[in-house]
Amino acid sequence: MVRYYLIEFADGSVTRSADPWARAAGANGRRSMVVDLSRTDPDGWDADRRPTTPISSDVIWETHIGDFSNAQSSGVPAEHRGKYLAFTDSGTTLNGEGAFPTCVEYLKNLGITVVQLLPFYGFCGEDDPIWKNTVAMIRDESYPLSFAGHAIAEIGCEHAPHPWILSICNSLLSDHAESALRHLRRTAMDNSVACESVNEDTGECETGEAFATCAGFLSYALYCALAR
Repeated sequence: MVRYYLIEFADGSVTRSADPWARAAGANGRRSMVVDLSRTDPDGWDADRRPTTPISSDVIWETHIGDFSNAQSSGVPAEHRGKYLAFTDSGTTLNGEGAFPTCVEYLKNLGITVVQLLPFYGFCGEDDPIWKNTVAMIRDESYPLSFAGHAIAEIGCEHAPHPWILSICNSLLSDHAESALRHLRRTAMDNSVACESVNEDTGECETGEAFATCAGFLSYALYCALAR
């Protein structure tokens, strides 16, 4: 059983507000959830232990759950492809032919010790009011990391205070495709290879040369925007 809660004030008004310390949330994170997570644990969870590899020796691989095993040639059973279950399959090889290891077997051969799963939560709809208000806020000139008014009028972040290519990706997917394409045409990036951030006026690479994860997301965002 799960419980959601609202905040009631002294004047009788009731406000829905997510608790930043909550362990779980409802759809789109709008409502915090009180839930007994032990009741969702799979069999054998109590016996699960962390790997003993020292952090200083870790080799990290980033991947998306879907991209990791979606391909028919992955050697993963069809019912596991693109799902968490693909990470439980051992002995997988290209096309199941036994010659070239794939998925977890491939990572083991590379010496990977840690797999970082990139965004795996649900996504809100484009008409979600919180999403729309957030987009409007970060694009406003008053937002410290907004580059509104510059040639590349996208969003940066504190550790790379220049327009991010990932911001262009988000613009492509959030009803700003026309301006995003215009910005993209102005970017030189890293010799035409996707990078982390570019100069807001010249479009030249500022940080994160040859950003492979960004390149994949940019390809996907372009595909979605141009297919509309």
